[in-house]
Amino acid sequence: MNKINRVILPIITVMLLVISTGCFSGTAGKSSAVNKPSKPQVLDTGKIEGSVYKNDYFGLTMNIPENWSIQNDEAKNEMKKTGEKLLTDSDEAKKAGVERSIERTVNLLSASKYPLGTPNKVNANMLVMAEKVSAFPGIKTGKDYLLNAKKMLESSRVKFTFKDITSEKIDGLDFSVLECIFKVQDKQITQKYYAAVIRDYALVFNMTYVSSEDLATLNKAISTVKFEK
Repeated sequence: MNKINRVILPIITVMLLVISTGCFSGTAGKSSAVNKPSKPQVLDTGKIEGSVYKNDYFGLTMNIPENWSIQNDEAKNEMKKTGEKLLTDSDEAKKAGVERSIERTVNLLSASKYPLGTPNKVNANMLVMAEKVSAFPGIKTGKDYLLNAKKMLESSRVKFTFKDITSEKIDGLDFSVLECIFKVQDKQITQKYYAAVIRDYALVFNMTYVSSEDLATLNKAISTVKFEK
């Protein structure tokens, strides 16, 4: 795996994992619309049928970009380990916070444009993750969640440039959106996070890209997200 891919994918994963070192709780937007008693009471990682990802807990379906590579559990775990080192350095308190966050976080889906290890490619990536927040009263909206993410990332070893948090609807639900930029070698990498608190979890979609072509592909994937009403 080239240096860019070794760095980018772990950062993507752990950026999502570390955002919970504060306090979380509450609901966001129209979350009650996806909180029907008929849904499962325990979150699992969901399933993939063809090119469609499904998760019954959230009543969620979305299309995976055509011909993209889907990471298995072993690859996800390796990214988490590498990313944790990149973001926490030798700070034991921060490391402990990341470890607690990992315990609360479920990596639902990780897909990339190219298989991991493809040489000389900057790998566009889509992640879907969920973090249990029901026991923490400090955050009531996706925006609160992302503000906490931003604070943690600002203290990391990676230098990020952030845009203001905005709001977008995904299939009628309100999601807060955080966009940030960082560089690896001479490449400018953009990451965009969508977050909302649904049921007991913060549900987060993350897209990482360099080119406008990859952004269009990722936007198309987000546009296919549907929540059972």
